Amino acid sequence: GDLSPVPLSRAGGDTSPASPVPVAPVVRKTRPKWMEDDAPSPDKVFFAWTQEERCRRFGRAIPEAPPPGWATWYADALAAVGGDEGRLRSAWLAWLEDTWGQSRQPVCAARAFIGAEVWRRHVPGQGGAEAGSAGVAQLPPAEARRRAQLSVGRGEEPSAPCATGCGAVAALVVWGSPLCRACASRLEADVPRLTTDSVSGWVASRAREALPAALEASP
Repeated sequence: GDLSPVPLSRAGGDTSPASPVPVAPVVRKTRPKWMEDDAPSPDKVFFAWTQEERCRRFGRAIPEAPPPGWATWYADALAAVGGDEGRLRSAWLAWLEDTWGQSRQPVCAARAFIGAEVWRRHVPGQGGAEAGSAGVAQLPPAEARRRAQLSVGRGEEPSAPCATGCGAVAALVVWGSPLCRACASRLEADVPRLTTDSVSGWVASRAREALPAALEASP
């Protein structure tokens, strides 16, 4: 009876060469798909490190894939910190401790971190507001162009009015909407999850509230 498997496997000879085929992708999948090339680029190595640290800090976090534009962001951010990746790593570790980042879903997401207002705030050795304005001045041309496109084609000119119609001048661009600092902090308090849609919806509702007041004020 012990010999019965032998003729069976021999009879199904066509199955044995196929058996390694389904195995191969399973083995590869132990590495994230985006890390499959043999010599990953520095931006991928950095991203893999960010996810290791994130999962170490938050045991239930699931590693993400790099968000769109990660490679471009990495090159521009590295240039902005004088080529010192250690400062970017410190910024990421500071981001993992950020209470606002921890309240996002998924927790401390990379796509939220690479927002110009977010990662720059976490780079060590930056002082409050001056660093913000210095940071804008030092933007690499590609990043400056990208931010100009984000802000409804106007760039971050302080002459842009706040999108809510509150009458103040916009100080920053949040998900494509130019906002003054007061409205931006109100937005963060009101909207738990910032996306292009949630921000533009909130802005539209504030603008509707501002409209009757503006009409009453006009002669």
